[in-house]
Amino acid sequence: MHLTWPLLLPLPLLVWLPETNRGYQMLKSMGWQENGGLGPTGDGKVTPIATTFKTDRSGVGVQSTAKQARVTHFPAHDEQQARMAADGRSEAQRMQDRLARKRKQAEQYPLGLSKAQRKLQKQREQRRGRAIGHELYSEGLEGYEEFLR
Repeated sequence: MHLTWPLLLPLPLLVWLPETNRGYQMLKSMGWQENGGLGPTGDGKVTPIATTFKTDRSGVGVQSTAKQARVTHFPAHDEQQARMAADGRSEAQRMQDRLARKRKQAEQYPLGLSKAQRKLQKQREQRRGRAIGHELYSEGLEGYEEFLR
């Protein structure tokens, strides 16, 4: 019995994918076996093709001088950049925040308005916001009438 014991153990998986992974589900529905490779005979690629994140501005085919290629299966937040930053946010996050602020500011204050016009617009928006809140949380028609002013 001791000679055949290792043969009874299940083989370790060559690639582990969670069953909730969409690619895993598609492969299983097409008849793929977990302990085999791709293709009709199961002897094709076993490991996924590695993709890397480019941090330089050179072309795609240029040999990279980077010390270490980073696999691109990661969230947009870069931990290495976040550790170096004082606020714990990566450069990508800071850039997205800046763009969002610019977009919001452009929507709120279109070009060509004077400082007085922007102030008046802001006051109107605040009054409207208070009126909407009053309408939502008050009873009767008073809030609705104030909203229409």
